[in-house]
Amino acid sequence: MKTLAEKYNDVCNEYVWQFCENYEFSYCEQDFDNVGVVWIGDFVFDLDTIRYCVDNDLKDEKELLEWYDYCSVVVDYPQIPKPNFRAWHMGCPRLDKEQIMEIRRLEQNVANSKQELEELIDNYADEKD
Repeated sequence: MKTLAEKYNDVCNEYVWQFCENYEFSYCEQDFDNVGVVWIGDFVFDLDTIRYCVDNDLKDEKELLEWYDYCSVVVDYPQIPKPNFRAWHMGCPRLDKEQIMEIRRLEQNVANSKQELEELIDNYADEKD
């Protein structure tokens, strides 16, 4: 007879399997003993997202990955809400694509400026030697 933990693991794997089928991701059986997230290829999804998608027979990969991309951009900014997929699917307020592109552009400017500053400091240090 299976333990409750084994049954839970089986049910979670069924959800992940169906999620992967719906979104045409490669399925890899998981161990859910102490984990609430699932690695699927290059992506990490929580079980709540997977369950919501499966229970509602959602299959729009574009929508799912737009949400995933959005959350990966705003994760570093605590003042910007990070919606769960259920809220996203229901049309919650969010930054538009132009605002996201502006954030990315400014992040790149910061990274470039930081690199330029480090090079300037390195050159200055080399001159002193």
